[in-house]
Formats: sequence, structure tokens, C-alpha cells
Amino acid sequence: TMYIALMNYPQFDTFSMKSVEYACLGGAVCPPELLKRIMDKMHAKGVFQSYGLTETSAFISNILVEDPADERIFSVGEPFDGVDVSIRDTNNKECPPNVPGEICARGYNIMKGYYKMEEATGEAIDKDGWFHTGDLGRFLPSGDLVIDGRIKEMIVRGGENISLKEVEDLLLTMPAIQDTQVVGIPSKKYGEEVGAFIILKQGAGQVSEKEIIEFCREKISFYKIPAYVFFSDSFPLSANGKVQKFKLGEMGLKIVQEKGMAT
Repeated sequence: TMYIALMNYPQFDTFSMKSVEYACLGGAVCPPELLKRIMDKMHAKGVFQSYGLTETSAFISNILVEDPADERIFSVGEPFDGVDVSIRDTNNKECPPNVPGEICARGYNIMKGYYKMEEATGEAIDKDGWFHTGDLGRFLPSGDLVIDGRIKEMIVRGGENISLKEVEDLLLTMPAIQDTQVVGIPSKKYGEEVGAFIILKQGAGQVSEKEIIEFCREKISFYKIPAYVFFSDSFPLSANGKVQKFKLGEMGLKIVQEKGMAT
């Protein structure tokens, strides 16, 4: 997000980039096209890309790419020495190269646990010491790690992690709201934006998007405030009655594109 903002600055081309040798990125998956653009526009010799989480203190892997044609530009490199990484399927079995699964890590860098949250710690770190990241990834035959997405319900906006449940829980405290589902809406600038689908209570009257956003202010961090608010009468459900968030995400993206609101 920061690199996009820098390179979109109107006077960017008036500055000398001669002192720039390398660019470092982390916090969210970076498209290869953006990496190539950084190397081109900022005249960087190469790009360091790291992957990790707060719980892994903070990195698991790192890579330096100095050739835009290098196929490893899609990856976040090899795990650090002393850090074991395993790709696990839904049965907690290790996946072979090029087969996606949950990224799990074990080593000196893994946290001891969440403070005074034994249950959450037990869910994150299994009996063998593997920390389950909630991220979807795979190993290339070369041993480099590729990030394919997220398993946990989380929005990453400009490198900031946003819990869907946290935003939903706040919105449900608004008297006029009957139900809500929060999803990530793809954004070229931030990676994702927060989109909130809302079902109003009968008799609630007219509630505007502005009122929803104002309700969230001072109650939640600014980057967690919904960028888009969609009013609905119902949510798409699966055969077993679960809300299909992926369909809401598709619906939201279509709406913002049609209205020319996409960022």
C-alpha cells in the first residue's frame, strides 16, 4: 500500500531514486506486477519480500529477488534457519510440493501463547508445537514458499489485519441492525477494503450508509470502518444454512465496480 501511494504521488518522477538500492516488503501478499514496477520505477536493484506474523516474532521466511524474470518473484522465499515450515491439509497431513494447504511453523521464533488465553493458544499451537497460521500456501519444488490466501476469516487492508467478527460484533450493537456480514472487497490500493452487508430490523426506518459509518467512528480503529455498506433483505446461504461470504464478496465487488466506487 505504501509503495503504491509513493509511486502514484503526482511529483514522484521529479525525485531522484539514485540512492535506492533495495526495497523491502511485508504485511500482505504483493502481486509480482507490483514488485516489477517497484524495481523499474524506483530503480531498485532488488526486492526483499518477507512473510510472517506477530505470533512468529515476526518472520518465517524471506527472499531477495534481483531479476524480475525470476520465477521466485511469486514466492516469499525459504524459511529461516531454525524455523520449520510444513504445509498441512485438513487432516493435518503434510502436503507434497505444489499442493496447497495451511502454513504451519515451528521453531525458536514461535510465541509461547496468547496472554491469559489458554483456549486460543491451544487452538493455534498443536500438541507437536506447530503454530497454525491460518494462511493458505504451498512449497515450490525449489523449496520456496508461495502464499495463496487465507483460511481464517480476516481482511488484510494495507497490511493491517482486520477480524471480520470484530467489525460484525460492533455493527450488531447498533439498534437498527438485525444482522450483518462483513467481507473483504478487492482493492488495487489497499489489497482489500471492508464491506458490510446489513439487514435492518423491521420498523427501523431509513438508515443511511453515512449513519452506519458514523456509528463506527471512535468505537473502532479507522482502518476497520467499512468503506462500503450494502443493505440487503437476506444473505445467500449454503445447503446447511451457512452464510456464503464468498458470494457476498462477489456481489459487493460487482456493485462498487458498476457504481465506479472501486479503489
